[in-house]
Amino acid sequence: MSEVHHVPGAVHKINIPEGKTFNTKVHQCPLTPPQRTYFNGVLDEMLEAGVIVPIAADKVKCVSPTTLAQKAHQGGGLTLDELKHQVNDQCVAAGIPGKFDLPPRLAAEDSYTAPKGPPKWRVCQNYGELNKVTTVLPMLQGNICTKQQKLCRGGGPFSTSQLDFTRWKSTKTHSLT
Repeated sequence: MSEVHHVPGAVHKINIPEGKTFNTKVHQCPLTPPQRTYFNGVLDEMLEAGVIVPIAADKVKCVSPTTLAQKAHQGGGLTLDELKHQVNDQCVAAGIPGKFDLPPRLAAEDSYTAPKGPPKWRVCQNYGELNKVTTVLPMLQGNICTKQQKLCRGGGPFSTSQLDFTRWKSTKTHSLT
């Protein structure tokens, strides 16, 4: 939540049609103890950062379920060499030669260990019912050509390219490998 910064004077207004009522019954699946522990911490952080505020039950106009999806890769994941070794292993298992010419595996790479610590979750809120009746105002992106030109000035690290789609099908593609 440290990345969330309040913009003074900014107000988010949701345009809900007059007389529209939403579901106010809680259809939340029970959370497991690890999920509950994580989610309570996230709620405390959000309250502290001012992202959410407490509200009286009689003031609630719409209730949506919250889903916690466990993050798949909490640690650094596999190194590039480990990944290449696994690709070679799969190739050999399928009866084809390995794709990468690699030195033998080091003993430390033979087994992957899961990261230590409690699991982390991604908090997903289902706003489907609210989204059906509201619209998001367009965000003007400005003049793309001007933005590209500003990026390319001064020999910076950015570059742009153009494609001529009228000749797209006649262009040959060469493999980079």
